[in-house]
Amino acid sequence: MKLHFAILGAGNGGQSLAGDLILRGFQVEAVYDRYPEMIEPIVEKGGITLVGKVLEGFAPVNSATTDLQKAIDAADILWVVVPAFAHEYIATTAAPFLRDGHMIVLCPGYLGGSLTFRQILKKAGCQAEVQLAETMLLPYATRLVGPATVGVRAVKKWVEISAFPATNTAGVVQTLQKAMPQLAPGPNILATGLNNPNPIMHVATALLNTGRYESSEAAEGFDFHEWISPSIARINDLIDKERLAVVKKFGFDGISLSEFDEKSYDRGKQVVKPQGPIPEGSRSVPPRYVIEDVPMGLVPLSQLGRVAGVPTPTIDIIINLACLVRQEDYWETGRTLRKMDLEGLSIPQITKFVQTGQRD
Repeated sequence: MKLHFAILGAGNGGQSLAGDLILRGFQVEAVYDRYPEMIEPIVEKGGITLVGKVLEGFAPVNSATTDLQKAIDAADILWVVVPAFAHEYIATTAAPFLRDGHMIVLCPGYLGGSLTFRQILKKAGCQAEVQLAETMLLPYATRLVGPATVGVRAVKKWVEISAFPATNTAGVVQTLQKAMPQLAPGPNILATGLNNPNPIMHVATALLNTGRYESSEAAEGFDFHEWISPSIARINDLIDKERLAVVKKFGFDGISLSEFDEKSYDRGKQVVKPQGPIPEGSRSVPPRYVIEDVPMGLVPLSQLGRVAGVPTPTIDIIINLACLVRQEDYWETGRTLRKMDLEGLSIPQITKFVQTGQRD
């Protein structure tokens, strides 16, 4: 069966995925973004340029569009490659156009992405029988380095993916591995989301370097990992210990940060310097290190900790600091148990729900 993909989201991840698939001979029917400034360079060039030692070449794009219905109609597999805080927009806008048999892959889902997406589709009145799945992270370490130009610093050799419900994961993996052989089945979407390392690595480091983060230095190619002082490393370690305690309480295997790097990368990342104007989200320290990782990563992690009876004092302090710095109540706007349709459920009930899709 020939796979027909649409890439929903034309940022660094979406353009990297589209370009990689096209260069390897797969059928990308459309690349969509709601922002014309992301689509217009692809239209003008006729495709996407990949530069650097990791992936290189020009990938012609047949259809780059701001028309979501056009992109959805053209494909059977919809890769949603947007920051997790944009899942709500995609789900709400896509709901009228989805049809039975569509596969929707949130890349990545963060924590509870499929559950939130499902809830939004239901509220929007979507009756289509669709398959939801989500990856732990993007398959690439990548940045936009110019208009319709991506610099892929590394391609992950292992990317966990889970379906909702988990009973469908094997079928999803069997289908998608034809195009993405590094995809590996996870236990379920909750385990996959809980093992996402981004909120552990990014948030405290960004917030505790706010002066640098808000200065021009953050856009000049500095290595973010050089900002991790010994004190920040200790805080990140505390956050990770709290995460792993929650994972253990839910009965899943936790993946430490060192294990994640070993499983994902063969060697260090290649640096690709900017070659033209780039959007804010492609700075060396993008805003999503806080505005995505806190509400879509740390908030649901803290809430699941409460269900599990696991204290998360360090995580809660970091969330409160983010609320203060960004002047937003992430406890309210973030991915809560209510938004994931998990409110009032126990650990066994949540586990059964993500495994089978059934509730007691």
